[in-house]
Amino acid sequence: MDRRNRILKTAIEMIADEGYAGLSMRALARASNMKLGALQYHFRTTDEMLRAVVGFIGDAYASSFRARDQHLESQSILQLIDFILNDEPGVDLMGDKLWPQLWAMQQLEPLRKQQSARAFLLGQQ
Repeated sequence: MDRRNRILKTAIEMIADEGYAGLSMRALARASNMKLGALQYHFRTTDEMLRAVVGFIGDAYASSFRARDQHLESQSILQLIDFILNDEPGVDLMGDKLWPQLWAMQQLEPLRKQQSARAFLLGQQ
């Protein structure tokens, strides 16, 4: 995994564990074991970093949906329900703790309000 993706996974862990309010560039740099300047090489601003986090999450779900769609013709309704309930990307992304934080962030952050739920889920910016 490249460094940018490791940083994004660390940000997701921080949001899930501490809430999005605890996520700052300095805190993310510390948690990623890097200097702030090195983090800013990958993400110049907090908004850029938050957009990348949302894109990363959206890409994970979109990839999972595409993989499911490749076998859609042979899937029963029970298999589709199982897919939704298992939430494979959510397991890796700590979805049970992450989704409430993303919802709260969307309610308060103007950046999140600009994106529709559909665009978020499909990984479209």
